[in-house]
Amino acid sequence: MLELAPRHAVTKDITLEGDGWALERGKEYRVRASGKAMVVWYAVVTADAERTLKVGGGPTGSMGWVFDSEVVGFVA
Repeated sequence: MLELAPRHAVTKDITLEGDGWALERGKEYRVRASGKAMVVWYAVVTADAERTLKVGGGPTGSMGWVFDSEVVGFVA
């Protein structure tokens, strides 16, 4: 589990090496990320935040979704 504070982000560098990865130098490759993401939250509802929270699923709740990134090409 990873918890982020509001208005924060995380980036992750991934090294494509190891068992099953035999990249040839000078050859072009294409990659795409895919998976499932989920968010769970609890919030205290104030008058200003109530409408926004209702649109986003309520003051307490969860949402999940499947994602597929764009294809990115690179040369090894």
